Amino acid sequence: MKTEETNKLIAEFMGEKLPYKNEQNEWEFYVQGAGKISSTNIEDLFRFMGYNYHNDWNWLMGAVEKIENFGFEFFIVESRCRIANNTDKSIETIIDFEIIGTKIQATYKAVAEFIKWYNEQKSA
Repeated sequence: MKTEETNKLIAEFMGEKLPYKNEQNEWEFYVQGAGKISSTNIEDLFRFMGYNYHNDWNWLMGAVEKIENFGFEFFIVESRCRIANNTDKSIETIIDFEIIGTKIQATYKAVAEFIKWYNEQKSA
């Protein structure tokens, strides 16, 4: 999954206002103070919007906190992450992996994998 797609997935999970297609089949987004921004390329628009979940702890930790607020435990150790379900006091691991990379890359991937799992559970 590309960075822009993953950032969009996280942005949706976080309740961010996302671009929509207008009548001219262009992607459009309203930016406070700048007005409407439109583009035929959604990846360009997402870059412009500055979703920085992939490289900014301030953005990413909001998603981690939201996951924890749902009752899940989120463990981050070096380049390893584990998310466990503790909503009913029985610890069940949902996501558990290690990557070759940085701590933020591992956390970003864990958040994305959790959201995919979470969305599947909601639609089941």
